[in-house]
Amino acid sequence: MKILYVDIAGNGGHGPAYRYAMTNSENKNVYILPCEVKDITGNVYIKLCTAFTKTSRFSKLLACRELIEWMKYIRSVAEKEHPDIIHFLVADFFVFFWGIGLNILKDFKVVLSFHGLKRSFLKSISRNIIVSQASAFTSHVMGAEKQFFPANRRKYHFVPYPSALENISFTTEQAREFLNIHTDRKIIAFVGEMRSGKGIEVLLKALPKVKQPYYLLFAGSPKRNKEFLEAELAKIDAPKTVILRYISDEEFVACIAASDILAVPYLKNFGATSGPMTEAIRLKKTIVGSNHSNIGQYIKHYSIGYSCKAGDVEGLTEALEKALRSPVVYTAEMEKLAEAQTVQAFRRNIDSIYRSVLQ
Repeated sequence: MKILYVDIAGNGGHGPAYRYAMTNSENKNVYILPCEVKDITGNVYIKLCTAFTKTSRFSKLLACRELIEWMKYIRSVAEKEHPDIIHFLVADFFVFFWGIGLNILKDFKVVLSFHGLKRSFLKSISRNIIVSQASAFTSHVMGAEKQFFPANRRKYHFVPYPSALENISFTTEQAREFLNIHTDRKIIAFVGEMRSGKGIEVLLKALPKVKQPYYLLFAGSPKRNKEFLEAELAKIDAPKTVILRYISDEEFVACIAASDILAVPYLKNFGATSGPMTEAIRLKKTIVGSNHSNIGQYIKHYSIGYSCKAGDVEGLTEALEKALRSPVVYTAEMEKLAEAQTVQAFRRNIDSIYRSVLQ
């Protein structure tokens, strides 16, 4: 098969690791990316569309013309390369634009991947209009099919988010040595980009209330006032390692491997899956998170940790206490979840979708 991947992530966030997981070397791969990236196998076309970077509604509306021009460019590449499938790796950006421009690719087989599904009536209607124009669409969020009309559900595929960093491996002891952490306490970790939607403020209020002894590992690039985070962390009377900067993939995995408990207390306005949680499942850690969306579904369905109502400080404190007293012991059933999130399983799922579209 020949696949044309369209990605707006560039070198940021989970973009490189996700593209690596997506790319099956047995296929012929073509990419349209917003910038030059490393370690790509296949033909690469560079085309930046700033419509997705606009923050205000007015500026996004003005960018509609640019979006249409970008879609025309994608069509021109497709006419040159003749792909079997055009796959938009991050289709979430289409939601604001109600799928404007997708009809330009109506002569091609189009697959869309959604990473987050924030609940709202208008967003739900927009997504249904968008996916009606696609050959198939995927989501990494459990239970997402409920947000789509019955006529669209037959095109829907749930695909567990890939553990794309599985080539980086640490034992708990190796990770703690790597991070220069020496403690006999259980480690509670918060790892990753520090956006407010991840419930950081709730966690920082809950941690001082935890009575069980613990060690805190708090690592990632702050998206809000660094001084605020430092001041709040100083109020926590527990030994800690704090890394307030961008962390490499190796450091990212090491932080999770070093921990006993991963905190993912994401708020309700965060509708996406969690990359840190995916790696924590691979490394068999106890998850403490909100009981909504994908995180709550995983914790409930697979018994991989403890959950509480999103934004509930007391509930989060109680969940952390439970995790410290009774860490999760992974069973054979939980091991199946980790296996389902491997890169190999992810590629098998994606290729199965491609084959179903081409039948």
